[in-house]
Amino acid sequence: MRISFSRPSQGLSGLPCAAYYPELKEIRRHTGGVLVEISRMAIDPDITNTSYRTTLYAALVRAAFMAAQAAKVSMIFIATRPDWVRFYEYMLGFKRIGSPALYPPGDEPITLLGGTFAVAQKRQLAQNAFFRITPHEVASMHAAIAPALAADLAPAAESEERERMARAAS
Repeated sequence: MRISFSRPSQGLSGLPCAAYYPELKEIRRHTGGVLVEISRMAIDPDITNTSYRTTLYAALVRAAFMAAQAAKVSMIFIATRPDWVRFYEYMLGFKRIGSPALYPPGDEPITLLGGTFAVAQKRQLAQNAFFRITPHEVASMHAAIAPALAADLAPAAESEERERMARAAS
């Protein structure tokens, strides 16, 4: 599973999907705060037990949502194969963004969906208790990903500080 964050100062550079879905430029213009892309969720194809595969996949989605909540993101994007689109629409209330694209590896069109926590949480609670995420779980995830978030912020903070100092000097 890959989770990619994009802070407002980064534009869309933190989201690998941005080059394939031009609609994101308009979304970024109207959405403040942190954006996150969740993609590349994969489970070993040799696991044939459908119930087990579904549980593993749902656990990956749940962990990604905890990480996004811990990072206080404004909007979540999911890049997924066509056969998983209905899951995200039904379980999380996500909406399709643009047309499917040959997002690498490019062997089949990948659909980009987007949504917010507010909508997703309502749907999660109504559809499946498995997706209930407690404040304790979010705090625990925040502690786990804090070093990655700090590393992600460091270049942006340095750039913002340089810009602030340049404005102050002029």
